[in-house]
Amino acid sequence: MKGIELADHHTEQELEDRIRSARDAAIRDRYRALLWILQGEKRGEIGRRLGVTRTTIREWVKRYNREGDSLMKVKGKINDYPQNE
Repeated sequence: MKGIELADHHTEQELEDRIRSARDAAIRDRYRALLWILQGEKRGEIGRRLGVTRTTIREWVKRYNREGDSLMKVKGKINDYPQNE
């Protein structure tokens, strides 16, 4: 099975910075998932680590690829990390 590819909206370092800066645990998990995909981990393993399904991981990646940081919208909130640097 071919792995899912991640758009190059952010570098590995930028994703790590966002993980450290995010105040919301759900947002941190989404950035972690993106980082691990970038590092070549499989969706199933990421899902197990985060307590979500691999389908959820796929949907996060698809949305991130399409919309960038708007993936970080959680329950009507958006991460307060600066969108444009």
